[in-house]
Amino acid sequence: VGSGGIYTGSGSLSGATVISTTTNDLTFTATTGDIIFNNNVAPNPVFFINGASNNIGIGTSTPVEVLDIAIDKPTIRLTDTGEVAATGEELGSIDFYTSDPSGSAPHVGARIRTVSFDDVGNKWDMTFSTNDGSANPDERLRITKNGNVVIGTTTPSTNADLTLEGGAIALKETTTPTADTDYGKIYCKADNKLYFQSGAGIEYEITLS
Repeated sequence: VGSGGIYTGSGSLSGATVISTTTNDLTFTATTGDIIFNNNVAPNPVFFINGASNNIGIGTSTPVEVLDIAIDKPTIRLTDTGEVAATGEELGSIDFYTSDPSGSAPHVGARIRTVSFDDVGNKWDMTFSTNDGSANPDERLRITKNGNVVIGTTTPSTNADLTLEGGAIALKETTTPTADTDYGKIYCKADNKLYFQSGAGIEYEITLS
């Protein structure tokens, strides 16, 4: 054991150990080496900091990004420990933030949020927001609790799977698609006309009368 009770080489603890820093800092510094935490349960290393790149690996000693998680079917969970008290209350969010001071930044450039549909936390919507140069991003798209998609508004049509506040859909020209049983398709062909195809593959030109 070296000065202050820190091992100067390898060693083992004889029992459970607690490190209390009180008002002091606890710092791990690796000049060129890596910082590695192993466990007796694979995969190892459990936690790895690359001394050269500062990339962090969980379950890997070769992280290629700032955070690299390597495990069979990895899952990241964000747990809200509060209680839902109102409709629209946030469960959690992921912010994409820029510290670039030019323009209206620094600000949140985009955001993904989960918000409550009711006041008891039983039903949830997911929202996607982007920023057009403001202090905060604006909601652009919402997937509602029952899977409906809403674009450009937070109040979807009650009886539609897709609600477009702007009201316009751009369809790239295509060829007649392959038919799918029980599904109708609307598309635009190279003649700049609009068509409907039935599930049986019958094509109809859509005209105004």
